[in-house]
Amino acid sequence: MLAGCARVVLDGTVQKVRVYAVDANSTVVLIDFRATPRSLFMIGDTAVEVETKDGKTVEGVIAAEVDIDRFLDANPLQGRRYNPTLHRSEKLAKDQPVDRMIAANLPLPLAEVEKRKALRIKVTEVDGPVSLIETK
Repeated sequence: MLAGCARVVLDGTVQKVRVYAVDANSTVVLIDFRATPRSLFMIGDTAVEVETKDGKTVEGVIAAEVDIDRFLDANPLQGRRYNPTLHRSEKLAKDQPVDRMIAANLPLPLAEVEKRKALRIKVTEVDGPVSLIETK
């Protein structure tokens, strides 16, 4: 690391988690979170993972912004959109907090998602470093 350069990390906290059973073996999670990069951070890949009660890690399929909007329109009891969706190639400025949303379809029953040990958003910076934002 060069002297004076900040480590490429995205610090974050989950603000709100909404879950919805699509069917007996599929659950949608909508996660609103606040992220603050320690340096300029360009979004690469993103993932949502659940650590189940028995310690198994299951990754979901990330939903596109248009699919999130359709889902919320079709399921008004889930509430409205609170934040913009986190996008690939989005540049986040150093020390500037941003509120974003991410959604994923998990191949798990609702009960397993609700009893989870952890829920993680994994954000990879385009140059490779991975940051985790985690909640119960």
